[in-house]
Amino acid sequence: MDTEGRLIGINTAIFSRSGGNQGIGFAVPANLARSVMESILKTGHVTRGFLGIGLQPLSEELAKEFKIEDDAGALVTSVSPKSPAEKAGVREGDVVVDVNGKKVEGPRELQLMVAGMLPGAKVDVKVVRDGKEKIFNIELAERPGNKIAANEPPAKSADPDVLDGVTVGDIDADARKKFEIPEAAKGVVVTEVDQDSPSAEAGIKTGDVIHEINREPVNTAKQAVDLSEKVKKEKKVLLRVSTKGNSRYVIVERKEG
Repeated sequence: MDTEGRLIGINTAIFSRSGGNQGIGFAVPANLARSVMESILKTGHVTRGFLGIGLQPLSEELAKEFKIEDDAGALVTSVSPKSPAEKAGVREGDVVVDVNGKKVEGPRELQLMVAGMLPGAKVDVKVVRDGKEKIFNIELAERPGNKIAANEPPAKSADPDVLDGVTVGDIDADARKKFEIPEAAKGVVVTEVDQDSPSAEAGIKTGDVIHEINREPVNTAKQAVDLSEKVKKEKKVLLRVSTKGNSRYVIVERKEG
């Protein structure tokens, strides 16, 4: 509660070394708890708004890459097929900066905003795309259940470049099963990473799926090799990758010297 006795949060957990009430407490905002209560009373279960986008926070470097003046906002890393966001025209690489006139500081804030709204609600979502603002009016859907469950020999770029040390292959059924790659995911799977390479330093690992190289879609190992040749003289390269279906943007920077 606040100093005036108003409920602002409900305790949900505590991190305590002793098991007692001394430690770090965790709580959900009262507004979110209220929406959950109202949903249960009305429908018998919890219903939350759903945009259908994957998000990550903006680092200072990513903010510059996506032409954002500060590091506030939520970077869209994936858009679910047939989701409200896709139908409205939201794309990977958009940065959500405002929802219904309220500034979005980061992914967590955006997730709470949407979760606190009911399916069917219409929201104005402002994004920055290539340095320009766009506003989408989106009707939220109900959050669906999670669905997980598509194929040649690996290829590799021959000349040293910013992506040197990464071997990729086309996604086959075995790779989808082994690395939990969703059915709809398009890209190339990383089959090998040199641990001394810039990509390894950026966090790329075996089993990751590369979807884009410098904002250009990648669907085959040959495309990946061709694009790596195209960017070989670049100091840094922007990749959109995913691990077990969780998408994110990564900047790979070439070592100097």
